[in-house]
Amino acid sequence: MEELNLFNYKAFQRKSATSKEAFESKKNKITVRDKVHDLLLLKNMSNEQIADELNIPLSSACARVRELQILDLVEDSNYRSLSKFGKKVVLWQGKVKQN
Repeated sequence: MEELNLFNYKAFQRKSATSKEAFESKKNKITVRDKVHDLLLLKNMSNEQIADELNIPLSSACARVRELQILDLVEDSNYRSLSKFGKKVVLWQGKVKQN
């Protein structure tokens, strides 16, 4: 079995026009992660509130917030709110990108 070299991996299949078109159409668009970050720069929100505001699945909101945490672009605001199930949840706050 041949090992895949991830550093030379292309984002599309070389001979697939559909894959190339999909890649090209997405590369300059704002990502969901960017939308979540922009939203949290405006207002502290829970994962549930983010999902509702952006009309995305809760699992996607949670994943995007985690990615932003790893990139040091969001942090716990030290405020809590109640979810629709009555449980305390973290309100996240955005951090400005440092260049």
